[in-house]
Amino acid sequence: IGAFPRPGNTGRIEARQLRELQVQLSWDPAMFIPTGISDVKQYWVYSSMLLANDDRTNMAVFMRPDKIMNTVCGLVNNTDREYTRIPPSACVNGICNATIDGVITDKRYVFNVVVESHRG
Repeated sequence: IGAFPRPGNTGRIEARQLRELQVQLSWDPAMFIPTGISDVKQYWVYSSMLLANDDRTNMAVFMRPDKIMNTVCGLVNNTDREYTRIPPSACVNGICNATIDGVITDKRYVFNVVVESHRG
């Protein structure tokens, strides 16, 4: 118990537009309970443009049962691959950031960050 990472700030990801085609994602670093049982190896950042008919139907599955976006399997099945990987050393002053390029204006996106520990 406790070996898996716990998302900081209950998993909240903030997004802000930096430039016309660029968004910055920010999140609090993951933690482990008890402290010291493991540490973060890397953060996997996913980005996917939503289709016009993609509407969230259930908070538990994030989109709908056939398009789950809040699990590793769902992300693998509904995205080509991760957008980027962020090392924990890139987190500064308690905030981790990733910049997503190529975001098309007036389109909706889903972003997710998955943390990988050194224990797997």
